[in-house]
Amino acid sequence: MKETTVRFIVKTQYVKDLSFEGPSSALKILQCKSSPTADIKTDVAISKEEGMDNTYEVVLFFRVKSSIDKEDLFLVDLAYAGVFSFEEMEQKKMENKEEFLLFTQGAALLFPFARHIIASTISSAGFPPVVISPINFSDLYLLKKSDNGTPS
Repeated sequence: MKETTVRFIVKTQYVKDLSFEGPSSALKILQCKSSPTADIKTDVAISKEEGMDNTYEVVLFFRVKSSIDKEDLFLVDLAYAGVFSFEEMEQKKMENKEEFLLFTQGAALLFPFARHIIASTISSAGFPPVVISPINFSDLYLLKKSDNGTPS
């Protein structure tokens, strides 16, 4: 019996949505004795592309909110997406594996680009960049799966 190798292909990646709000001046950091805090939330969504076999969109969502002394400094929302496909996929062998691969590997491939966009956007606004630590997307997948039965 011949083994079929599945190829996981990145078709494209792009900024789907990006917004920055800076209600406070970057000078606020210099005026305060305390350090700013950052609250970072992330999520992943997967959708099948209609009319395209084995092609999916993975969207990595980030919300970064920073404050200092209970005053908001800035808010960044980013939706960074990639279109992925599987080639030479045998349905019997891949049942339910697409979701896991897309959520973990797809998101992991998008992550460095999203992190760079966020850091660049924040520093372009005059604030010190927020460096987002690496994310274990396998753990995030399992957490979401246990919370509501479906990760996306």
